Amino acid sequence: MAQELQLSSVIPVYNEEGILREAVTELRDGLLAEGRPFEIILAENGSSDSTAVIAEHLGREFPEVRTIRIDEPNYGLAMRRGILSAEGTFVVCDEIDLCDLDFYQRALDLLDHGDAQMVVGSKAMKGANDERPVFRRLATRVINGMLRVAVDFRGTDTHGLKAFRRQDLLPIVDECIVDKDIFASE
Repeated sequence: MAQELQLSSVIPVYNEEGILREAVTELRDGLLAEGRPFEIILAENGSSDSTAVIAEHLGREFPEVRTIRIDEPNYGLAMRRGILSAEGTFVVCDEIDLCDLDFYQRALDLLDHGDAQMVVGSKAMKGANDERPVFRRLATRVINGMLRVAVDFRGTDTHGLKAFRRQDLLPIVDECIVDKDIFASE
């Protein structure tokens, strides 16, 4: 009998031909070293370059990698469909240009021990080295401010890497109504 799949890494990809192979290979190798059964889901969403072809090749090359396709550039829809197609007990929503194995280890430790239902990495917390353009940093602050007023949000970021127990968040994913970039905040 096959070992239970413990981790699904969901990564939306759009026009990432320049970094896709190296990033996926490094992430796969790092996860293999951890010893936890996993899958990497590349949620390709309407790329106009060779991203889709490279993703398909990676899926044929590595049994842990699979690709789902969305016909339009839509980050939120790609993330949603990736989460819904995930089969692991835990899901990490990652970014192809990050693939931070330290986040995986720390977040999964919290989830394994029941110390959290969801872990969100933050680029905006005190001490973080946020080197994004000013407009993106400002957008984070505006979204956080709106969430503080609307739902008493007490975090520092909604768009950081995320890790959660899949079954706990499926009802929330089903209730989300916004796709596009704001899906992660909703």
